[in-house]
Amino acid sequence: MGKLLAKLKIYGVPSAVENGILAGLVIGDPVLFIGGAGSAKTDSAHMLGCALAEYTREQIMAGKENCRFNHRVYDMSSCQFEDIVGIPSPEAMKSGKLEFLKTPVTIWEKDLVVLDEVNRAEAGIQSKLLELVRDRTVQGKATGVKYIYACMNPFGDKGTNEMNGALVDRFMIYLNYTGFCDLDDEHRLAIISRVGHSDASVLKQRIGIANYEIEIQRDTVNKHLASVGKELVDLTQRAAKIYTELETSIGEMLRHIVDKVLQSLNNIMLANGDPERTDMTSGRRAGLLYRGLLATRAVEMAKSETYDTGVLALVKHLINTAPMCLPFGISGRMDPAAVNAYAAHVREDIACFWDTLNGEEEADTEAVNIAYEILRGESDYRRLYLLLKYRDRINDMAATSAWNRLLRVDDPSKEPLLACIVHRVNATHPGLIPANVVVSVPNPVDASKELSSTTLNINTDIADECELSVSNLVKEFQSEPILHAYVQSRLRKAKELQGTSAMRVHIILDEIRKTAKELAKLLEGAKCSV
Repeated sequence: MGKLLAKLKIYGVPSAVENGILAGLVIGDPVLFIGGAGSAKTDSAHMLGCALAEYTREQIMAGKENCRFNHRVYDMSSCQFEDIVGIPSPEAMKSGKLEFLKTPVTIWEKDLVVLDEVNRAEAGIQSKLLELVRDRTVQGKATGVKYIYACMNPFGDKGTNEMNGALVDRFMIYLNYTGFCDLDDEHRLAIISRVGHSDASVLKQRIGIANYEIEIQRDTVNKHLASVGKELVDLTQRAAKIYTELETSIGEMLRHIVDKVLQSLNNIMLANGDPERTDMTSGRRAGLLYRGLLATRAVEMAKSETYDTGVLALVKHLINTAPMCLPFGISGRMDPAAVNAYAAHVREDIACFWDTLNGEEEADTEAVNIAYEILRGESDYRRLYLLLKYRDRINDMAATSAWNRLLRVDDPSKEPLLACIVHRVNATHPGLIPANVVVSVPNPVDASKELSSTTLNINTDIADECELSVSNLVKEFQSEPILHAYVQSRLRKAKELQGTSAMRVHIILDEIRKTAKELAKLLEGAKCSV
């Protein structure tokens, strides 16, 4: 569980959630807290602000700082936008300028802004928040805000509205808080005994406010909060340094993983006709996902150095964190079953992309690209070729997963041909296919029928001057069933051949021929009676 929040009397928050909160303080991208009523979302954000405020207050009194950390919580269920930014100054408008009347409650020069109950805000107000959340500006004017947290109840709770998709996409990470009854005994009992900053105000006056560790006192610095604030500053500074080191050491590889994960997610959402695909797989989301993975990892490593705690294996961290950086179901327009399916798809992709080739921490960009083709490529023959070519670099677990994926066929008409291919590989390369992968014996008659049906009408899609080249390519590999089927399959799927130049067609044909020849070398000596 989270260490810093526990010192602020916020109990039962998982370490991964706390790391996401702190990641927002490390790099400044917005963070969205999600949980039911009373799950301490707002308290978490507010108490972090209080700790930083008390620390800077202590530093000012010691002559080491000259500006106190300022934060404010806004209840968006009742706020108008003008309550947050102030009204335009009439005097400035007379001279053709846009200025806002600033008050102690407006956002100007606040270090941290907390937008509470953000999905209870009206649609018009949500739209006005877009610029503030993403750019920290209002009508192009810099507000001085450094950090933005927002809190929401799960969509469907009483009084909640659908979230504006563009607003949802502004946040780096989406953190789910655990409900009280789902916590363990220790944390439930600690929560019951906790007296929060807004609780029991009369009791605190009667017995003395100083008896409560987390209360802000008017005339003196709260030493406990100040010490937590210093710890928070030191930790985030250390994490920022680690972030730059991580970007140097694993940044290139991680960018390729993010790219392949979002390509794969885009393909499955496109196939499902999901309207949220563009928000989920945008360029902005790619950047936020990349920074979110790095920043949370940096926080985890900084906490390990500070508290002598363990660090997850990098791949496990990526698997756990990536779905938290994707807005599955946040807007309220996605079916819960789809939310779970997409999150599982992302976790599976990361695990497989990472583990497909041996050498976890040394996985390179070529490895990621190869893994993506093996696991998500459209051509079964190309995937077979890569499995054979890189067999010495694929570990047992990943090989089993890849072979099972190759044999997971949705189209029954493809089964005889795939069975023929895999049966041949199993016969000519003993031990190559993992023992726990079921290799069926092909039916020669069915396989022959399948091969004879893989014809290509080259007259309608390809320019006349390219017909001979395509025909020659098909004939070149016609005597070898696997290669013949591979060439036919690639040509059928080469949509780019339609309406393109002859030069481009020949480039594509050369690529197909090259791969077919490499596959032929790998299968050299193999025979199959079909």
